[in-house]
Amino acid sequence: MNLLKALAAVLLVAVALVAATIYSGLYPIGADEPHWPLTSQLIEETRDRAVAAHASGLQVPSDLASVERQRRGAGNYDAMCTGCHLKPGMQESEIREGLYPQPPNLAERDDEPDSEESRASRFWTIKHGLKLTAMPAWSRAGVNDETIWDLVAFIEKLPRLSAEDYHTLVESSAGHTHAGAQPVREQDEVGEGPVPAHSGHHHPEAAPGAAATVDAFGQALLRGDAAAAQALLAPEVLIYESGGQEASRAEYARHHLAADIGFMAGATIEQLGRQDLSGPDLATVTTRSRIRTRGAKPLDLLSTETMALKRTHEGWRIVHIHWSSQPYKPGN
Repeated sequence: MNLLKALAAVLLVAVALVAATIYSGLYPIGADEPHWPLTSQLIEETRDRAVAAHASGLQVPSDLASVERQRRGAGNYDAMCTGCHLKPGMQESEIREGLYPQPPNLAERDDEPDSEESRASRFWTIKHGLKLTAMPAWSRAGVNDETIWDLVAFIEKLPRLSAEDYHTLVESSAGHTHAGAQPVREQDEVGEGPVPAHSGHHHPEAAPGAAATVDAFGQALLRGDAAAAQALLAPEVLIYESGGQEASRAEYARHHLAADIGFMAGATIEQLGRQDLSGPDLATVTTRSRIRTRGAKPLDLLSTETMALKRTHEGWRIVHIHWSSQPYKPGN
């Protein structure tokens, strides 16, 4: 009896201490100060057991080692994950340094060999996210299960990639897709036209937005698909490029289209920022990128692309393009 009373007293004291901590507001909740060790241990144990329990019934695809899955996953990882989880050759990112808990560096994982359980847990985490961390639920952004399994396949391969291997695989991918495999592109060199946007950023065909149309246009140029590029231009499109203008889709097709496609060959694009001002029927999408080309006259450019679009019964169509560029300088 005395033992029960003692246990009850200890429990009451513990409850009182927890309540006092909560209601006092004194707990160090800022992301610049770590949890108390006991708090960290409880959170991590709860997280790991919950993810394992929820993922236990998942059927893991048998083809995660396929090159095609890994290739598709590469473009999405580069677009969606590198800011937090890094990539080969990437030392750190500003956002990752400020996060607590800090996301794992998936390019340098040194954990146990991948298993059915770890693959299922990784899929569940990407799909559903984790509360009280910066890990989003990508399913809420429209990313489907097959695309998430592609990411799982690529993440498993990632630690074995060099920086060059990683870049090659991303460049060979279809870019960033939420529902399969479509890519991206964008912008202009000092004289001649558009080039690829950040490794590709193409959104689901089921509900494409203005920015997705911009990316699809750039990807068509990247593929050398002139017909697909023209299909996304309104007949009355006005294109400003290299100090001149072309006032129709047909005029662009006769002149700069081939040069823009040619310029893309071998270019490396790093998207630095994007502003998407979309309304119900009109939109303006501005993208800033760093463009580096190889060859006899290598270029390193800061490029700005502005596209105006209108909604039609066929979807968003581009009615105005302005490309400009200048030599890239750090900080500009």
